[in-house]
Amino acid sequence: MKPYSVALQVLATCIALVSLAIPPASAGTLATANGRFVDESGRIVVLRGVNVAGDSKVPPFTPMNQAELFDPLPDLGLNVIRFLFTWEAFEPTPGVYDQAYLNYYRQAVDWAWERGVYTILDIHQDGFSRFTLGGCGEGFPAWAISPNVPLRQPDNGVACKRWGIRMNYDGEMQLAWADFYRNVGGARDRYIEMMAFLASVFEGHPGVIGYDLMNEPWGDEVTEQMPLWEDTVARIRAEDPSAIIFLNPTALVSGGEVSQMPQPTFDNFVYAAHYYEGSVVVAGEWFGNPLDPPVQRMRDKAAELG
Repeated sequence: MKPYSVALQVLATCIALVSLAIPPASAGTLATANGRFVDESGRIVVLRGVNVAGDSKVPPFTPMNQAELFDPLPDLGLNVIRFLFTWEAFEPTPGVYDQAYLNYYRQAVDWAWERGVYTILDIHQDGFSRFTLGGCGEGFPAWAISPNVPLRQPDNGVACKRWGIRMNYDGEMQLAWADFYRNVGGARDRYIEMMAFLASVFEGHPGVIGYDLMNEPWGDEVTEQMPLWEDTVARIRAEDPSAIIFLNPTALVSGGEVSQMPQPTFDNFVYAAHYYEGSVVVAGEWFGNPLDPPVQRMRDKAAELG
């Protein structure tokens, strides 16, 4: 995702397509039913939103630090934010959580809800970590990187413009993902524990409708990602049984590949696919390539998953 404070995106593509907009319920609890979002009374809810915020990815990780930053959202007809949560900021040392960062995040969620805006808690990463992908990534703390992968100096500057393309051939980043799924160094376990802790904190929190488990993860959807999601959701649901789970397919799907995501064993989830038109990514310009085919592939996958 591009580093802007509010990166416009059709939220989670929100593949649960809906037909009627209504005001939020008092507690902000939503669920999925028959491919749509519904409130506690079973009424259909339209979600229109944005990512907040691109500069959450780099220190000091806390751009949404004033209530008035949320003021434009309702006037734009928006009622949900996919609010970036940075693991590096929250758990700088294994098992030690930064309470100040959590307080910042919780305060921003409250400011959003005061304006009638729901929150999806989004565990965000791009290219694994600021210490991988030649310093062009973000998300995971340095300690979560496999000892088999050398740490790189964070950059996140102009030289990183094509980080999305670089992921396709960066062997170090791909090894970092593979070792994460294999739980090398215990990072997979720590991720699941963090998610369980966040679920305990935000269970019943007004306006928080669910958890986006990982933005655009790398790896195999069948053998690596779904086992992680199954283990993680079991822990989340033990703390927050009614939360919606947002599942991103593998990062390559964002470039137009067909998702191989298998059917989860859990329910109340959203297939949260993204798409970036290739000419915009490569050349910085749209040449009129049709968007219907990739969007239809996402709709088809959502229908397959129910």
